Amino acid sequence: MVLVLGQGDEDERNSSTSRRLAWIGVVARYNTAGAVNKSITVDPLRECMETIMLDGHDGLLSRLSKPMREEFEQAAILGGVSECSYVLWEAVNTVLRAAHPELIGLLNWLIAQADPSVLDNNDPADHAWQEQQDTMRSLLWIAEFPHSSLAAWQRPSSRDAPYLAGLIPHPRVYNPDSLS
Repeated sequence: MVLVLGQGDEDERNSSTSRRLAWIGVVARYNTAGAVNKSITVDPLRECMETIMLDGHDGLLSRLSKPMREEFEQAAILGGVSECSYVLWEAVNTVLRAAHPELIGLLNWLIAQADPSVLDNNDPADHAWQEQQDTMRSLLWIAEFPHSSLAAWQRPSSRDAPYLAGLIPHPRVYNPDSLS
């Protein structure tokens, strides 16, 4: 997962600029030319439509344990690129979901793409889902729809459920102004 930070409003108490979570996405490695020369692609990348402040008394970081905050601070310097541990990502993910429930759909959709389920042809349910997935991809290709429509999938809770039951829909942003 990729978290892109931006600068928030100036904090009146100490005249410093606070940080906010601006974008969130999934990183994939493509075109690996060698052990040193690697390029990455962040796709999909979505803007956080809500203001999610990181710093300050009410900021997201205030909800993390001290060791997690320290690791985040080392990894998240404005203008820099770094990586953090899976443990830190899980802590941030948990806090994001609790503090900003409007992001749950987006997080589920992105995480399903970052960590896709692997289907096993030796398992009857997985084999059926594989066939249904192939059929859906063919239909999308014929209709000229993007394959990304099927990118976010997790195993359905029932092994008898169809492949489509496991699709996680693309999150839609609710904009009350668009209704008037």
